[in-house]
Amino acid sequence: MKQLSPHKHLAHALGIATICVFVTATIVMANWYTIDTNNGVIDSVWNGVPPAYTSNSNDSNIDDRDEIKQAWYAFDGDALYIKFQSWDDNDILWYNGRRAVAALDCNDNGVFIDEEDRRIVFEDSGNVQLVTGNYAHLLVENQNWGEQVNGEAEWQMPLVELPSNCRGSVTPVTMALFIDRTTDNVILSQATGSHTLDNPIDYGDAHNFYDPGNQTCDDYDTLLSCNGARHGITPLHLGANIDADSGDLQNDAATADDNDNVNDEDGVAPHPGFTWFTGNGGGLLDVMVTNGYGFLSCWIDWNNDGDFQDSSEQIMDDAVVGEGQQSLNISVPAGIDFSAAYMARCRLSAAENKSDTPTGAVMSGEVEDYDWLIQPVQPSITLESGDVKLSWTHLEQNAEEQAYKNTTPYFNFSDGTSLGWSGSTGTATDWNVGGAPADIIFYKVVGSVPVGADSIYSTPSKEMGLFEFALTPGVN
Repeated sequence: MKQLSPHKHLAHALGIATICVFVTATIVMANWYTIDTNNGVIDSVWNGVPPAYTSNSNDSNIDDRDEIKQAWYAFDGDALYIKFQSWDDNDILWYNGRRAVAALDCNDNGVFIDEEDRRIVFEDSGNVQLVTGNYAHLLVENQNWGEQVNGEAEWQMPLVELPSNCRGSVTPVTMALFIDRTTDNVILSQATGSHTLDNPIDYGDAHNFYDPGNQTCDDYDTLLSCNGARHGITPLHLGANIDADSGDLQNDAATADDNDNVNDEDGVAPHPGFTWFTGNGGGLLDVMVTNGYGFLSCWIDWNNDGDFQDSSEQIMDDAVVGEGQQSLNISVPAGIDFSAAYMARCRLSAAENKSDTPTGAVMSGEVEDYDWLIQPVQPSITLESGDVKLSWTHLEQNAEEQAYKNTTPYFNFSDGTSLGWSGSTGTATDWNVGGAPADIIFYKVVGSVPVGADSIYSTPSKEMGLFEFALTPGVN
């Protein structure tokens, strides 16, 4: 039997992949596939998965039971799945001491033997193990994660068991697929070619704590460990931006995703200047959808108890939304006084009945979490001796409020010029505006509350404009 050094062989396969044409190239998944690896048969779902490797000839130097004829891999929002078929139709891994392996280059340095790397191992006994790249440490094992039937074996590894940089949800992870021997780690057969775990996923970022010792979750189920809401990234999404996440982002202000890579929590927001009230149509949300139409479900934690499970907290249930901007009325339950911030979650999917719960995985769309100061202040504006005076009633939900100005209408307050913090006084002044030259200036007021190291901001007020005209005798 031909014997190859496992470390040299894996590095060699990666090294020549750029200059040689193998039987197959990198497989690109167009969809998620969910495989049952514990039902006594090889799952028929594999019939729809393109093979990642196919061998056209049987190597006489390798035992048929140890030689890979075809290999597949697939994934969804829960796990990575692998399947091998040997040249012997009767039994794969028949000999004791054989392992079917998917090795992951987690630290992306071109080899698979580091402590930081991972190997997903299917043993001839049917047990599935996750071990370090050097086989030094067993991290987790489960008898229900794999099975073999005659010449085929299928097994899985839950994504939550993999390090956050090795899930393929943010950055693709290179894989090697092979059968080796437990006694000396010698590789007996390898599915050559380029294989990549490339599974971009979007998660929420509302506050969530996971206790690994007790395996319990507190507050909003956001993390992968808590079966947080997550979406396989497709062209359809909320707002203008979307980015992939590791499944570990969360903080009190629901800004952890905003502060990581691209700020993509930009799809749903309370309508500027609209004062909410209890009852039917008491709330108004602006929704932006990109690349098609979908089904939108949203929740607001009205009683601030750390979940979206209470009565009346689901404010939308698969509402049909089209591409572009739209405004949707919602009902607000009795007793809500809008005196604090409210955590919200919105989920968009391409199909109905897919994202109508606040947790779990969906193959399309996006999830966005927000900590909303819902009510806008309602300022008034006067011009006194060339000074613009703004005044409003301070809202209990805000720690303080600030007025902004800009020469462009419908501006984002962060692009405006501050008139200085007014705190809770409800006043601000733009000095010496009146007179030449003529001005066109727009104003709005925004409240804020510090949350941890961040701040959250209220729905902007209605926008007010100052228009000055120069009067020229004989012309005007």
